[in-house]
Amino acid sequence: NNAYVHLKYLPGEVVLIVEDDGHGFEANKTVNGDYTHFGLIGMQERAEDIDGDLQVISQKGRGTKVIFSLRTG
Repeated sequence: NNAYVHLKYLPGEVVLIVEDDGHGFEANKTVNGDYTHFGLIGMQERAEDIDGDLQVISQKGRGTKVIFSLRTG
């Protein structure tokens, strides 16, 4: 498996993308609380605390992408 980290500086925004080509999981069941994956819930809460945005995109068998963006302006 491989992991990739991208850091983008855009006008008025910084975006961090971490993705892998691993097993993936059902992200919608994790983020909305159907399962007890407190790590992702904690990440979401921390992003909101600093007015950031966190997206988790994942599918079983297709890997996972976590996107964090923060407005700078």
